Amino acid sequence: MTRSDWLAVVVLLAVSASCAGYGSDRKARPPRTTTAGAPPTGSTATSSAVAASSELVVVATGDIACDPDHRHYRDGVGASHNCHQKATADLVRAQAPDAVLPLGDIQYESGTLDAFRASFDRTWGALKPLMRPVPGNHEYVLAGAPGYFDYFGAAAGPPGKGYYSYGIGSWHFIALNSN
Repeated sequence: MTRSDWLAVVVLLAVSASCAGYGSDRKARPPRTTTAGAPPTGSTATSSAVAASSELVVVATGDIACDPDHRHYRDGVGASHNCHQKATADLVRAQAPDAVLPLGDIQYESGTLDAFRASFDRTWGALKPLMRPVPGNHEYVLAGAPGYFDYFGAAAGPPGKGYYSYGIGSWHFIALNSN
């Protein structure tokens, strides 16, 4: 399989997980009242809150945050056709997801730790405890993607690799480095 085939499998699994057991009449779940800790790593990790529920909502996303120096950034609010990272983060939060899968190119343009803190974190940071990220080419503008690995820590998988697997409820996911 090619890299894009594997990415399609991951996206398909995420979509299937978020739609399983629901028809077109699915109602939005109310926001969770409990807070989650940092995502567990390893192939046997399971969220106890999810394990007790038969519902699993997973949101996959990519090409997320504008460079904080981009002329349309505007604190994440963006302009008419650019930099809508605050609005997209709000849409994701409204789904009350069990997991959020950032699928590469998470922080434009350079993916440095400073850019992650100045841009991505300001709009998507509240979702970080739910994230299971994989890096894209923009995270690798600096060799080894140090900003990505420093920002996400253990949730990013083994430093320098960016691939790992984990469990949520009865689902098992494999996160592949898209770069």
